[in-house]
Amino acid sequence: MSSTDKARRTYPMPVLDGAPLLVPVVLAALVLVAGRFRAIPENMIGGLGGLTITGLFVFAPLLEKLIHLPAPVLVIILSVLCKLTGIFPRTVEADAGAVYAIISRHFIYPTMIGLGMVYLPLNNVVRALSPGYVIACTAVVLAMVGTGFLVGRAIAMYPIDAALVTVCHSGLGGTGDVAILSAANRVNLMPFAQISTRLGGVTTVITAAWLIRLLG
Repeated sequence: MSSTDKARRTYPMPVLDGAPLLVPVVLAALVLVAGRFRAIPENMIGGLGGLTITGLFVFAPLLEKLIHLPAPVLVIILSVLCKLTGIFPRTVEADAGAVYAIISRHFIYPTMIGLGMVYLPLNNVVRALSPGYVIACTAVVLAMVGTGFLVGRAIAMYPIDAALVTVCHSGLGGTGDVAILSAANRVNLMPFAQISTRLGGVTTVITAAWLIRLLG
């Protein structure tokens, strides 16, 4: 039995809960890459991982002008392509994984609190609070959770993890993704949540504009 299977058996519903895999296949073990690198001592981490990550974040905005996709999504796509093609040595991959593990362990909550204080207009939120507003927000979240759960189950994904990724689309961008996934102990699903947030947001705006024009 693999370490992934042993970890999953500790969760109460292994059939529904990927803990934290998204799809029940061998390749999904790549999602646990950050968890595997947590055992690497911090003093062994070189600059190759940070340099590689920085290079991807610099190259993505340049590529954004040609492909017209959000830069964070392009970073994820480029990372997947680099992993599949094996363009970087294993030492570079280990460095990048270790950097990600350290950031996810030590900087998630300060980032969440800092961005929330800077970008979240609390006075507007307090003024907007009303029974109707709370009911509308609750309905949106429940609809996304239910849709992600049912669709994920229908296409052979772990329903609970699929629902968590889907509900990230209802959060406040990247800050909402961090809050939702850290509360659910699913930070390893952050790349999927970023795709859901970026592409899902664009799709929602385009669809809403089309429906307003069609029905208006």
